Amino acid sequence: MLPMIRRRSLLAAPLLAVPRLGQTQDSFPNRTITLVVPLSAGGPADVVFRPMGNALQAEWGQPAVLDYRPGAGGTLAMDMAVRARPDGHTLAICSNSQFSIAPFLFPMPYDNDRSYVPVVLAASAPSFVVINRAVPAATPAEFLDLVRRKPDSMSFATAGVGFTSHLATELLMARAG
Repeated sequence: MLPMIRRRSLLAAPLLAVPRLGQTQDSFPNRTITLVVPLSAGGPADVVFRPMGNALQAEWGQPAVLDYRPGAGGTLAMDMAVRARPDGHTLAICSNSQFSIAPFLFPMPYDNDRSYVPVVLAASAPSFVVINRAVPAATPAEFLDLVRRKPDSMSFATAGVGFTSHLATELLMARAG
């Protein structure tokens, strides 16, 4: 299963983090592992995290469940995870959206530096722009020219306010005029 996870890991850019642990336990894990995901179920994150949960379950011999908590740029999920019992059975799946961007956009109910310890880079993914084939542009330059001429006729979609895809689009628009 792990080779499949490695291949699929190119589809997302999360960082797996765990709330700082309290006392160590003799047997770990000794109950269900919860992976808290700051996105909606059924999206691109499932390509990486469902197989990851299955692999952890097979490796550790304990159930691994994904708990999807979208909203507020991922801070709802991170806040839920940091409030979990600090025994290592709750893992937060997060990205630079939660660690590098959200603190500048939202009031944070936790302190990233004091609340979490990065454990593993689980996946990485490039950002890219796609347009509908019906849009009369064949190159990035043609597309940007079209947007400049008809700015109110265009819209864009991202993972949400404060996510990397949102800020990358805003940066593209600012640089392109």
